[in-house]
Parts: sequence; structure tokens; C-alpha cells
Amino acid sequence: MADTSTNIALFGLMGAFVGVVPGVLGVLVAWLKSRDSVATHLKNIEVSKAELDFITAWLSTASCLPYDEATKALEHKARARLHQLIQTTETTLPLHSAPAAELNQTGRKSSRFSWFYIYSGFLWFMILGSSIDDEGDVSGDYFMAEMSGDGGFAILMFVIIWVVFFVRRLRSK
Repeated sequence: MADTSTNIALFGLMGAFVGVVPGVLGVLVAWLKSRDSVATHLKNIEVSKAELDFITAWLSTASCLPYDEATKALEHKARARLHQLIQTTETTLPLHSAPAAELNQTGRKSSRFSWFYIYSGFLWFMILGSSIDDEGDVSGDYFMAEMSGDGGFAILMFVIIWVVFFVRRLRSK
């Protein structure tokens, strides 16, 4: 009898582990993507700051040089690049709100996604566990007998919750 209890306990632990792994991986992948996105935004800011410093230094140096047509053309190009840099920075990085909003939205979607898979794994192993008889074998007759008693009502309640999660997941797409 102790051997059957050990098998059932190991089966339950294995089910819990298999149910949690997809959720944890989903959250980890979403976190890495958002982290990468923030790092890219920060790198773009650093490059823009370096280019801005260079253009500012060049314009101040060019103002000390004799003013001829070549200097005037280069100064015009530098000012045009400066305006282009400002516009690009404003459209891609609107004052810290884009990375924060992106992180919040990504975290919320991945959380909903991972809870669905965790619950699905739990339900699957609960149904599979209810078909294990006293000898530790999987039996369809034992499962049907279990469903005709109180086990059927419990499984039905968990399946209804799963259907709600499933419909919410479909609607979120």
C-alpha cells in the first residue's frame, strides 16, 4: 500500500512541476523581451546624446571659423541633422512613457498566458490522477466510477473554471 501512495505522490509532484514550467518560461521570455526593449531604448538615447554633443561642438567650432559657402553648407547640414535627431528621438522615445507602458502591457499579457497553462496542467494531472486505481494502474473503469461519485462534481467545477480561462485567453487574442 505504501508503494501506491508513493507513486501517487510522485505523480502529483511531477504534475505540479510540469504545470508550472510553461508558466515560468512564459514569464521569463516576456521579461527578457521587455528587458531587451528597454536596453535598446537606452542605447538609442546614449547614441543620440553622443551625436548631439558632437554636433553642438562642431557648430560652436564652425562659428569661430571664417564664414564661407562651404562652412555655411556644412552648418546647414549639421542643423538639419540636429532637427532630424530631435524628431526621431521624440517619436521613438516619448519621455519615458513608452518603455514603462510596454513593460506593463507585456507583463500583464504574459501573466494571463502563464496562468492559463499552469491551470491547464493542474487540471490535466487532476483528471489523470483520478483514473489511478488502488494498485497504481491507470484504469478507465476506475475513472468512470470516480466520476459517478463526488469526484465528478469536483472535476466539473474545475473544468468550468478552465473553460472561463480558455474563453478569456481566446478573447485576449
